[in-house]
Amino acid sequence: KVLVESGASFIHMLEAYHSIYANHSDNSNASLKLEQVSNIGEVLKLWVLSANSSYSGFDSASTTDAADSRRQLERYSSVILTQIDNYKGELESIVGCSSEEVSRSYAMFSEIEKNLRRYR
Repeated sequence: KVLVESGASFIHMLEAYHSIYANHSDNSNASLKLEQVSNIGEVLKLWVLSANSSYSGFDSASTTDAADSRRQLERYSSVILTQIDNYKGELESIVGCSSEEVSRSYAMFSEIEKNLRRYR
């Protein structure tokens, strides 16, 4: 949230988090994998909340910021939806973590996916 408030674009934050996740060499650490995928989900969730701020009462985004977030989501929604499918697949393959945490993260991505379908 601090990065957003300081002017970082959601797409650049998402790319940075994805790059960290994709370039991490230790895929055997299930907890780290779950944390990284969940962090990506949190960025996406914040992006959707920001884009919908005029409807949901998200306090920190101005009307202009919300419009910018919506335009970015409209532009990148197809790519993001494809990535969400990949992240959900990764979550399904995680073994050795709390199934409750995995389910919570999976549900977060499903909710984000549902919201993003409005921008297609």
